Amino acid sequence: MNPLDWPLIAGPLPVILLAGALLALAWLVAGRNAPGHGWLRRGAWRRRAGGAASVRWLAICVPLIVTVAGGVTAVVTWLINNVWRPFPDVLPFPLVLWSWVALAGLLLAAARQVPLRTWPRRAAAIAAGFLVLAAAANQVNDYFQAYPSLRVALAPWLDPKPVYTATVHVPEDKARPGQAVQGIWHPPRGMPQAGAVYQADIPGIRSGFAARPGYIYLPPAYLAAPRPQLPVLVLLGGQPGEPRAWVDSGQVQAVMDGFAARHDGLGDRRVLRGRHLRDPARHAGAAAVPLLRGHLRPGRADTGQPPADDQPGVPGGCCRVCPGGPAPRASAHPVPAQRRSLRGRRE
Repeated sequence: MNPLDWPLIAGPLPVILLAGALLALAWLVAGRNAPGHGWLRRGAWRRRAGGAASVRWLAICVPLIVTVAGGVTAVVTWLINNVWRPFPDVLPFPLVLWSWVALAGLLLAAARQVPLRTWPRRAAAIAAGFLVLAAAANQVNDYFQAYPSLRVALAPWLDPKPVYTATVHVPEDKARPGQAVQGIWHPPRGMPQAGAVYQADIPGIRSGFAARPGYIYLPPAYLAAPRPQLPVLVLLGGQPGEPRAWVDSGQVQAVMDGFAARHDGLGDRRVLRGRHLRDPARHAGAAAVPLLRGHLRPGRADTGQPPADDQPGVPGGCCRVCPGGPAPRASAHPVPAQRRSLRGRRE
């Protein structure tokens, strides 16, 4: 298996990272060549470090470093939650805790640079600090379930999506009122076997909000000529998260290509959007809806029924939204929109 595909939130890798971080912390605190007696005195850094840690290092310096890391983490957390406030909720405790652990590991690695004389030992201390950082970052990733693999985390650079420029005007098959699209649609020759994902800048026509670039999934039938009129489904990114999370972590293209393969290339046109950080409902659809032909109906895309509690809504973060749209075989016409709260209850 390619190392980029190793699972980050399941399997042995998270356990190995956590165990390695614990051993690295133990070595940084009291391992061989830890600061010995008198290392704080002037000129002591010029001498080779001792084989065992001194009582002063263990009783004074290590607690001081850990306390400083905790204080810095607490101040930054307070500033984020009360001054900057980029998110509507406070930072979760696991994020704060592992940030503290990561900062403490980096500070311990920096403090070990003073008594260690040889560069290999100094490099080992730096590697130990970054191992603690990597393990802490993976624990935060496990909490949010954001990146299942390194390939997903690096997807914006490994798999950039083409920019959507303009719609090609082709003939359209239109269903009459009350008639399903699937009843009139016949796949033409040359229809692609898979859909396509494009990056698009969706202007905030009503809100004036400068949103991040969104992503648009177009099913195979929409890429054919002639093509049917299809409903639009808008999916919102979570916090923390981004619109592309639906493409990478959510695997929206694979899911929708599978649906299209079972329905003659039909599927929803899916628009993957970000949200306003401080007020998720404020700019959720104000910029996207005027640009699109179609509305939303809460529910599953294949049945139109409300999703169950164990169905994920928004990838990346603690938010839950249940976006959905009518299946192509159910209706070819706009359905009145209903707004749902972050917990999925109708408002």
